[in-house]
Amino acid sequence: MRWAAAAVVLALLAATSYEAAIALQWLDIGRQPGEAHPQENRILNIALLADLTGAALAAAFAQRRIEAAWAASMIPLAAAAFMVARFYTFDPYYAPTLRRMSDHGFWPPWWVFTLVACSLLSGALALTRPRIGYGVGAVVVLLTALTAFAMELGH
Repeated sequence: MRWAAAAVVLALLAATSYEAAIALQWLDIGRQPGEAHPQENRILNIALLADLTGAALAAAFAQRRIEAAWAASMIPLAAAAFMVARFYTFDPYYAPTLRRMSDHGFWPPWWVFTLVACSLLSGALALTRPRIGYGVGAVVVLLTALTAFAMELGH
């Protein structure tokens, strides 16, 4: 299970890198309204699968009272990093203008950064009090996933 946790973290970091590349304008979102980068759906599917797997792994770690595992404690942090990168990426709905999802989007900044704080807390708890930390981490990962994938609501 520890290898699976490491794979989840790596998948989320790869998806975060993709979203950051769009936010930094290294990748184009498209020239027509609603047109996203060609790999957008693939990356989002990978991130969603990683988030759901990460939440399930964190819950399993909490139930089995597994001692602190570095990779498993990083799952909520990687999920939060993806959510933040997605928050600052450009919304394809408004292409070709460069309007970020954080610009009057569905989620207010306080919500996004509250989840970041919760992910930091759950990561720290997973290292000191694994059962509690992994349990909190499972909930945080689900909330960050919901937030990341509902960024485009409200058009």
